[in-house]
Amino acid sequence: MTGADDGDLGVLRPGDVHRGTVEAVTDFGVYVRFGGHRGLITVVNLTWDRFDHPSQVMEEGDEITVVVLSVDAERAEVSLSRKDLEPDPLVELARTRLGALVRGAVTRVTPIGAFVRVGPNAEGLLPVAGLRGAERERTLQAGDELEVLIEGINLRERQVALRLP
Repeated sequence: MTGADDGDLGVLRPGDVHRGTVEAVTDFGVYVRFGGHRGLITVVNLTWDRFDHPSQVMEEGDEITVVVLSVDAERAEVSLSRKDLEPDPLVELARTRLGALVRGAVTRVTPIGAFVRVGPNAEGLLPVAGLRGAERERTLQAGDELEVLIEGINLRERQVALRLP
């Protein structure tokens, strides 16, 4: 989270929004140059989208808008976010689809149940205990299409509870 090599960090405040240029893409995040400063967007603050490596989200030279999360003048570190400037997909899901039947693809199957894509950048858990009859007997696989009911959404825990209709 390296920061001030040219500028005075004292002028930066959490919540400030800046335009910048991606300088480097690493396994742990993206370094951005903005207004004489350099900051880091860690992997968790890049985007709501799922990705395996930051290079799938952006590349060196990209012009982006970032928000300052924190400034540590003693360490000359600036923490940035791009995700905080994007709409939260779970908020939109809660506002528009809570209690609704949706059709979605199984994204992965775990011992506790199947994760199903229920919206853009949103997936929920259909617990194995919630599977009935034919669904319990057949083996679900990634890519299978299911109709599920969005039963609950916890924004703080980032969880979407699903059940079969």
